[in-house]
Amino acid sequence: MVSMKICVRMCICCKNRFEQKNLLRLQYLNKKLQKYTNYGRSFYICHECLNQQNNKKLLNSILNICKTKDKEKILLDLKEISLDSTKSTSM
Repeated sequence: MVSMKICVRMCICCKNRFEQKNLLRLQYLNKKLQKYTNYGRSFYICHECLNQQNNKKLLNSILNICKTKDKEKILLDLKEISLDSTKSTSM
């Protein structure tokens, strides 16, 4: 009998643990927040935190991980990523 191992990862915002396939994997590379490109370090965000209206905690978590203070750039990249992820899940 072969047991399948379930990969569990933690959201950087709410600190809840989810299966890896239910999280959005992002990275901060070349001063830009983007989806993971299979190169470098990354972090996970759950869809509940991404879709919240007040994402101050999410923004602070991302700024802390990315070690940057450019809130406007991060918010712009985050909106772009969230729109892309909602388009891909609706198709």
